[in-house]
Amino acid sequence: MFILVAVTTGMLSIYAYLALSDFQSDKVAYVFESNTSGSRATANQIRSELTFVLEKLEVYLRGYDLKAKKFHSFAQSQFQTETLIESVWTYHFDPHIGDHRFYTLVGQDSLGLLESTAWQDYFRSIVQDAIANEITIRIFDPNPSKWIVALRFQGSLTDRPSVIMGLVTKSTFVEFFSGSTLFDSILVNGKGDIVISPVNPNYLDDPEDTALAVQSTLEKIKAPVGTHKYTSELTGEWLISMASVGLGDMRVISMLPEKTALEAIQVLFIKSILLFLILVSATIGISVLASSRLTKTIKNLFEATKKISEGDFDIQVTVNSEDEIGGLANGFNHMAGEIQRLLADTAEKTRMEAELNTAKLVQATLFPQNSFENESLSLRGFYEPASECGGDWWYFSQVGSKTYFWIGDATGHGVPAALVTAAAKSAASVIERFPDLKVSEVMKLMNEAIFGTSGGQVLMTFFLGCFDNKTGALTYTSASHDPPYLIPFKNGDNIKKKDIIPLMEVIGPRLGEAPDSEYAESVIQIQPQDRLIFYTDGIPELKNNEDELWGERKFLRTLINSFNKKKDLETSVEDLNKGIADHRKEHPLEDDITFFMVDYKKSA
Repeated sequence: MFILVAVTTGMLSIYAYLALSDFQSDKVAYVFESNTSGSRATANQIRSELTFVLEKLEVYLRGYDLKAKKFHSFAQSQFQTETLIESVWTYHFDPHIGDHRFYTLVGQDSLGLLESTAWQDYFRSIVQDAIANEITIRIFDPNPSKWIVALRFQGSLTDRPSVIMGLVTKSTFVEFFSGSTLFDSILVNGKGDIVISPVNPNYLDDPEDTALAVQSTLEKIKAPVGTHKYTSELTGEWLISMASVGLGDMRVISMLPEKTALEAIQVLFIKSILLFLILVSATIGISVLASSRLTKTIKNLFEATKKISEGDFDIQVTVNSEDEIGGLANGFNHMAGEIQRLLADTAEKTRMEAELNTAKLVQATLFPQNSFENESLSLRGFYEPASECGGDWWYFSQVGSKTYFWIGDATGHGVPAALVTAAAKSAASVIERFPDLKVSEVMKLMNEAIFGTSGGQVLMTFFLGCFDNKTGALTYTSASHDPPYLIPFKNGDNIKKKDIIPLMEVIGPRLGEAPDSEYAESVIQIQPQDRLIFYTDGIPELKNNEDELWGERKFLRTLINSFNKKKDLETSVEDLNKGIADHRKEHPLEDDITFFMVDYKKSA
């Protein structure tokens, strides 16, 4: 009897522990996902509505008389048909009081707040926030269904910035802060100051504790969207998510006490304990009446438990009854199945990660050394993939007195793109053994190899150049790849953008589009001290956290500045990488970054 009860109790405890632990982890993950979705949706809604209102405020600023501090008559007439904004007014610095004060209003101040002494500090705090962060918003305290937008602008008559405000009558995002939701959300500015708090907070009762939670969140989450678990000495654990609005460095932060999120687990725990007690009591009663049958079932469970402790999870206990012991057996079978599934998933994930790492290591062998020197040429290269396996590939090879330059960009990322680059490298290694082939013929053979590998599913832009070390002639062909740049040396004179020559005389279809594509070739003469830059589109299309492209203009300006300062290739590569890093900051790469530079020193 004691063994039967002990084994049953142990099995139920293990099952309850595993089930409750899994449920708690899933619940926390669900809350984080739900909070993040809500924060991101609110941030997107704020950005959308704020952008629209800012455009309207900028319209009202057109023709604004800074000297007279009056709106243009067109703005005043335009306001007669305005349905979104109830009123627009300005604040300017008044040297007599040493602070900003209200000046001009278009629309109606139905509550007379702007002239009210009691509300001056409220509006001045909005003014100071707008001056510090350029843009800020507030839910309108007298009427929480409305909201205020404040925008900093600079006039030519004074070095003190001014602020234009608008009272907006319609909004969707305001309901997120004023309505009752599962979690409390706040809006903070770039300094961490709370701009908007919940109108009727569920949990955020302590302003000091809330401020500490905001500070911890901003320190821990540097990405535009993220989650954070904060521990308060007063209120315990908090589940926090954050999403950037993308304007005025404002961020939406949603907070929920962990104990609130896990209330359902506490109820489940109590119910599990009650069920456990009932099941044990029933087991004892039935054991007295049918000890032999129960002993057999419990013995089977005991043997199964031993096998699980030995690592054998491929086991099922036969269920011969529908009573509590049968339920215990079913629970055991479910637990064993879940553990077996978890182990299988873990093994599969480990296998896939190992295969990706292997593919990454193999792909690294496709690239040449990043630096090369001979009596005619100096070369430096750089490659950074956006994922474990990239779709970019570059290469150079010496065949007699000629140097071949190869660079390509396969569509997409991951293993398929990496396989295509491997096919390109293999084809290049074979083709370069036939130096008498024209570059157009080489490109045609490369196209056949890529099409044969991907079957038209993965395409690849490509550029191939053959440089004659003796004559300085570069013969090239292109398969719709971004044209390399030739920066000519002008006897010490500075180079301008118009002096740069893009190598784009011949452009053919991408590799892999069709098996019978044809390619033309062109020849350009390279002079000593000229520089060639080969690259993929990941550089000009590089984005930052504001989703802004770096662009060809900044790319070329970086190359020109480095060349005009007569920097060597090593330093020029560092300058280009610094320009890329300054624009990108912490934004994750969306495409591979690949380039290499070649200086022609003298003929062989």
